[in-house]
Amino acid sequence: MKKRLFIAIDPPDDFKDAIEKELERIRYEFTNDVRFLDRENWHITITFLGDQDDAALIPILESLREACADFSSQSLNFSKMEYGPRGDSARMIWLVGTPETSKNLAALKTSLENALADRGVIFKREFRSFAVHITLARFLAAPASQLPDITKKIDFSFIAARASLMESRLQRSGSHYQLLQQENFTL
Repeated sequence: MKKRLFIAIDPPDDFKDAIEKELERIRYEFTNDVRFLDRENWHITITFLGDQDDAALIPILESLREACADFSSQSLNFSKMEYGPRGDSARMIWLVGTPETSKNLAALKTSLENALADRGVIFKREFRSFAVHITLARFLAAPASQLPDITKKIDFSFIAARASLMESRLQRSGSHYQLLQQENFTL
């Protein structure tokens, strides 16, 4: 049976509390067409693996363990809230990581994806620059110029100490995520 999998970093509860306070500031500006995600679904996707057979779980977990062994716990910093993806038409609200945070996690992503490829795990590799963000809300595409101004510089951070293999289950109410395995950063 196939599972829809991804590797992610899950922020701690105190960080999520700070995000919720910031969302309360803007939530009233939106109609019911905007679906704010439950805080349990907030995460940083490192690598999306797509649909994987059960047989791929062992090489995926080995790859995750290897990549995490070469990565150290570190502060992940977020500097603004904005619409995403960047461009003329937005369909999400993002909490955006700093360029330094994106650069540091790009190293983890590269290490992880190289380990996955070395073990024969088939997934679609992305070659665009990695930009750390957490999706907070989704809506039908709209020109950003027609949306409420939510852009605000912020200074949120947390110490990331582990990465997780997650399963995404698509349901009518949206995606629901289940933790399958966590690996600590040990360098």
